Amino acid sequence: MPWRTSRFVHGVPFGAVTVVVPADGRSGVQILGDPFMRHLFRALLCLPLVLGGALLVAPQATAATSVKIYYVYPDSPGSDTGSNTSLNAEYVILKNVSSTSRSITGWTLRDRTGYTYKFPTFTLKPGAKVKIHTGRGTASSTDRYYGRTWYVWNNTGDTAYLKNSAGTTVHSCAWSSNKPKYC
Repeated sequence: MPWRTSRFVHGVPFGAVTVVVPADGRSGVQILGDPFMRHLFRALLCLPLVLGGALLVAPQATAATSVKIYYVYPDSPGSDTGSNTSLNAEYVILKNVSSTSRSITGWTLRDRTGYTYKFPTFTLKPGAKVKIHTGRGTASSTDRYYGRTWYVWNNTGDTAYLKNSAGTTVHSCAWSSNKPKYC
């Protein structure tokens, strides 16, 4: 079916080519202009598909988010005895870095192995932090608990992943020792 200029909303100049998009919501584009430039432009459009989309997808860890992993304390002081006090001295802190309250209901925090904490109904106020402890305790607006009976974060290194309720990683933080780290 021939493309008619009257059916297009946009004509975006790109060097010697123009990319036009249908006005009626149909999918597809048409590339007009010098034949060599049209072929070059088509090749450039297909390159991300050949490379698995690597040119169009930013790393998830750098995606802009208003709630971030702020600090990790992966190794509780002293021997790993497995006591609840020792387990709760191992933790991760999240921080709302925006100027508005953010709901993190259904979000998860997990390690490389897959040990996962899922947030129930929870809102983090602007600039507020919440500490997620490994052991058991009474949840509050500043402290949450995995409820585990053994350690989550590896003392020799690990990665914390923060995922939104859709399962998309919005932030991550990796470390390679048992030292506390700001992310």
